[in-house]
Amino acid sequence: MILGIVMPRLNTTYFATKVEQYLPNEKDMTPPSKGEKVKYAALDGKLRDSMKQWGEFLQRILWYINI
Repeated sequence: MILGIVMPRLNTTYFATKVEQYLPNEKDMTPPSKGEKVKYAALDGKLRDSMKQWGEFLQRILWYINI
């Protein structure tokens, strides 16, 4: 079980402060029926196209999204 993660490159550290066990509702776990399936490369391309005006911050935001 991972209770913490450190990302020195981003000067970020996360540690769990509480661990709870619960059983999710099966209805909440069903995949969506609407929408289009997209592969990772296509998603990455769409994100880059939509965030071009963000400049130098784009790489950091995409890195956070892809964690």
